[in-house]
Amino acid sequence: MNPLQHLNMLLRFDRTFNLRHLIRQQISSGDRVLDAGCGLGILSAWAVQAGAASVDAVDLSHLGLALKLAETNRVADRICFHQANLLDFANEKSRKNSYDCIIAMIYLNDPRRDEAQSQLAMDLVSRLLKKDGKVIPEKVEYSMAVCEWPEQNWFSRQQRLADQVAEISGRYGLDFGPLRENLASQTCNDFFPERTPDGRLKMPGCRMLSREAAAFTVDYLTGEIAYPETVSATIEQAGNADAVIWWQKIVSQDHLIFTNQTVGWIRNSQPVAQGETVRMTLDGEWRARNLIGLERVTQLYDGRPRPSKECLMTTDEDVQRKSE
Repeated sequence: MNPLQHLNMLLRFDRTFNLRHLIRQQISSGDRVLDAGCGLGILSAWAVQAGAASVDAVDLSHLGLALKLAETNRVADRICFHQANLLDFANEKSRKNSYDCIIAMIYLNDPRRDEAQSQLAMDLVSRLLKKDGKVIPEKVEYSMAVCEWPEQNWFSRQQRLADQVAEISGRYGLDFGPLRENLASQTCNDFFPERTPDGRLKMPGCRMLSREAAAFTVDYLTGEIAYPETVSATIEQAGNADAVIWWQKIVSQDHLIFTNQTVGWIRNSQPVAQGETVRMTLDGEWRARNLIGLERVTQLYDGRPRPSKECLMTTDEDVQRKSE
């Protein structure tokens, strides 16, 4: 992250004060600590203030500013900064099972992108943490809900892009087909909704069709990390299933440190009815493009749910034909 991004993160006082409180609770005098993905080194400084004998602070980014902050706050003598890849750092045999506490705040606030981050954190814990050592955070919990959000309807967005490319093709007299193909294959940051200062999504026009429900948990104490192939939800309000809202909850000692939100786009958006169950697929397309397939597992019959006789997953072309 750049300095402005770090500033915006530090302005989330609930997050940073919760982390400071947790570090003061978890770290004991004389501990050796690893601050993985240290950024500006703020958590390293708090670890020293909590009594850590030494902190290895590791980040891929240049750490000149972090070192200056440590010197300014008189904690640099017990922090060793390493500009390095965390996995390479973990592979050094001399570091095996050498830390009393690992701080691994390396998450990107999106379950599909955080799968690799969670595996990295798990590797750090298994290779570098002493027996009965402590890790911050201990768990990352994910929950989700289905929503109707026309602004986040994937098919409508692709149609708008196609219309815009067609317009510039006509005006400039050039074939911009490759541009359209490229736009359709990318997950552009501009497609995601804006956020409030506390990291939550701005959601004008969004209507929840299901309740927030637990999806899966990454647990560093038990070694659980497997992502499910599917997640399910029960529809409580009829509407058009356009997107999935994800909640990511960072937890230690059953204490919620902070929560983030993000959105996933349903690639085959379709109407759903109150009382039916839907199942969403977390496959390679979700990981690469943030596109989630939706299957209606039950339909309503005389007001009661019944199993579908056929898979009701549809394509974008099907959605277009239904709308015509």
